[in-house]
Amino acid sequence: MPNRLGNRHKKLGKSAKLLLDICNVERDRVGVLFLDGRYVDTLSPGQYAFWKGPADARVVEVDSRETAADVSGQEIMTADKVTLRVNANVTYRLPLTSLSPFLNQTRLP
Repeated sequence: MPNRLGNRHKKLGKSAKLLLDICNVERDRVGVLFLDGRYVDTLSPGQYAFWKGPADARVVEVDSRETAADVSGQEIMTADKVTLRVNANVTYRLPLTSLSPFLNQTRLP
């Protein structure tokens, strides 16, 4: 399991960097932890350390902020030959809780 380090890893020096993989999950993001290519856990923002060697630990950051997309000026012709102009504004956020069944089956190369 990951270790929360805070700023303590800066004091550990070069020997710690040889033994630990240190990763940082930024604010407004969520880290998805894979060990040996298999999904293990979802990490909140902060710093984490993993031992080098026993397993290949990889953290993929996913943006958890709300995102907006605009689709403007699409013209559609109906079956009775009437032209409609459609504009769309879509706001979405990726909920990681609904992705966990998919992530459990995911294996990174």
